[in-house]
Amino acid sequence: MANWYAYTGVGDPTLSTSYRLSSVKPSCNLGVQICTIYLNQTDAIPSAFDGVTTYIANALATQTSQPTGAGVKRFVYLRGPIS
Repeated sequence: MANWYAYTGVGDPTLSTSYRLSSVKPSCNLGVQICTIYLNQTDAIPSAFDGVTTYIANALATQTSQPTGAGVKRFVYLRGPIS
């Protein structure tokens, strides 16, 4: 079963230990920081990323949720800076 994992804002966004299970779909979409990722896991802390690290790197480089394209399921969402 797939779930959303929110980035805690602490640590490297490419490490699974920087994410926690979220019970809601994200409302974030635009920004420069990682907001959430979508993984086929159910653990409170994801055990692995299974290829999502490329999407994370692309999102940080392009400041666009990933992957891009019409009708494509997004796996990485971004948000604006937290003040």
